[in-house]
Amino acid sequence: MRNKNNPYRLPATVKPKKYDIELAPDLERFFCAGKETILLEITTPTKEIKINVHDVTITSAAINNTPAETITYDTEKQTA
Repeated sequence: MRNKNNPYRLPATVKPKKYDIELAPDLERFFCAGKETILLEITTPTKEIKINVHDVTITSAAINNTPAETITYDTEKQTA
């Protein structure tokens, strides 16, 4: 069961159901580009979707082909 008081846990209102991930590693430069598509179940209306990230730069995000207004990071909690 989720600890609702833990500020490091993602909200339970947006649940990932399926991930499609494409990676393009560059082993000479120790760099990896990629694309991720996540099928979500949204149980409560929200204006924000959080995901876990660490040492990742998100260059764009969209929901149903509608671009995100902003992408922000919380480096302490390792979320975007």
